[in-house]
Amino acid sequence: MTYSSRWFVIAVCFVAGCAAIPEHTTLVIESKPSGALVHANDGWECTTPCTQEVDRDRTIELAFTRDGYSDVEKTVEIPEFKRSRAATVISAAVGGVLMGAGASIADDLGMSIVCAILIECPDDHVLSSGEKLLAGGLGATLFGAAGRLIDNKRDEKRAKDPVRVEVELDKEQ
Repeated sequence: MTYSSRWFVIAVCFVAGCAAIPEHTTLVIESKPSGALVHANDGWECTTPCTQEVDRDRTIELAFTRDGYSDVEKTVEIPEFKRSRAATVISAAVGGVLMGAGASIADDLGMSIVCAILIECPDDHVLSSGEKLLAGGLGATLFGAAGRLIDNKRDEKRAKDPVRVEVELDKEQ
């Protein structure tokens, strides 16, 4: 491994932890029948069907009105966005086990990893426990970074999922 490729691996590990999750989400509002005027407790209004960008992790009170129909009030919980961690944890565990076992079972595998980090390799070098641990840690880091990238892509897709509100208006008697 060349000096520049080592820095690339280190950069990937740091970048893997970054994913932009928007502070807002889309609220999709529908009514049956459509054409209801929607008033929100924070001042905005729209006519169904409509969409509105709203902050995450809050509660919104909506009032639906339409001539000839009973008014409806609805409380909507806009959840906080929870990041995924499953692929990161699983990948880091698998990477640590694979690299640690690889270093313990075959010194050549661990030696090539350590040599890539240290730049030089003595011919008669036998891996110490610390170097085997280093190989396991490097595996956990690299695999964990790959898992984090998977989680980030999943999070970016989930963050775009709208919050849906549907109400049914009853005719006035």
